[in-house]
Amino acid sequence: MSFAGFSQHRSVLPDGNELRNPQRQLVRGNLKVEGRNQKYNMDKLLILVIGNTGTGKTKFISNLNARERRQIVKNDDYNFDIDGTIEFSLAILSALEQNKHVILEGNYMSQEIRSKVITPLKSYYENIKFICFDFGPGNEVSLNNRISNSLLDKNEIIKIHTEYKLEYEKPKDEEGFSRIIQCYN
Repeated sequence: MSFAGFSQHRSVLPDGNELRNPQRQLVRGNLKVEGRNQKYNMDKLLILVIGNTGTGKTKFISNLNARERRQIVKNDDYNFDIDGTIEFSLAILSALEQNKHVILEGNYMSQEIRSKVITPLKSYYENIKFICFDFGPGNEVSLNNRISNSLLDKNEIIKIHTEYKLEYEKPKDEEGFSRIIQCYN
């Protein structure tokens, strides 16, 4: 089963029921099937994977298979000067225009930072849904994970981890999320 709940090899609806007669047109929710070719008239989906350094975001993302309808955009891949911010925004918009679900991985520790991503997209797309996987503010375990798996200086990692931990604000539905999934204890 794919990320969006659709099988790519069989005519299966999101609720798990197979189509008995895919030749006739069927409309259920946001799924539209015509003939033998499945055409998805789906809402756009943007997933924010947030949390402190070392909390498991990258490992979680690596376990999601990159498929045709998904685009992973990592903050670490962009330098956030003017050019980097434009490239980051274009990567998101390009994927959404190609009807791909976008998975953003980054710290996004505060509501203010998350709103800089969510607010413009909400005003541009009326059918976009936001889901948040929250890996939390971090702790000693995440700090030690990051220290043991980094080429950076230990003191620099401690400084970054501490700053992110202080900035952390728990995500809320009011920010525009359709669903928030807590991935830490």
